[in-house]
Amino acid sequence: MADHWLRSRDGLWQLKCPPEGQDSSRSHKHHCSQYEEIEDTAKILTRICQYLPQENDNGQTLEELINGAILQVIAEITTKRTSYEIEGLRVDLDTTNFGYGVGEVEMVVSSEEDVPAATADIAQLVAKLAASSSSRIPGKIETYLYRYKPEIYKTLVAAKRITATTS
Repeated sequence: MADHWLRSRDGLWQLKCPPEGQDSSRSHKHHCSQYEEIEDTAKILTRICQYLPQENDNGQTLEELINGAILQVIAEITTKRTSYEIEGLRVDLDTTNFGYGVGEVEMVVSSEEDVPAATADIAQLVAKLAASSSSRIPGKIETYLYRYKPEIYKTLVAAKRITATTS
């Protein structure tokens, strides 16, 4: 779904997606990604239905789309997260139930105009933490699919929904 990821976190649905009107290929510049996290179920449903064939968009609830096999679960991951605030930025360190760990530094901004400054602040903190990488680090879902669901992983890479990696 064009870089859209539906997840259940703490019993609530969230849709992680590029900001409205933004090309998803722009969301991965300089090892930084930009995502909107939609938590309102009605807004999630509206956004998802943009990508469904019209015959599947007949007023169903989100649960009906999932339980009716229109949307399918591709991964179930449990994550233990430890969060810190450093210099006004949030640093999350995640460990998964399948042995993968990853960290992220994030700043929530309210407008597109704030993104360049936030990106610079993030890059500065990452450099201070000596956590920089010359290559893109795959996320939890990408790594899970690569290791445990290679056919789905290959399909997403071929469709250019994720970037190929070697985990």
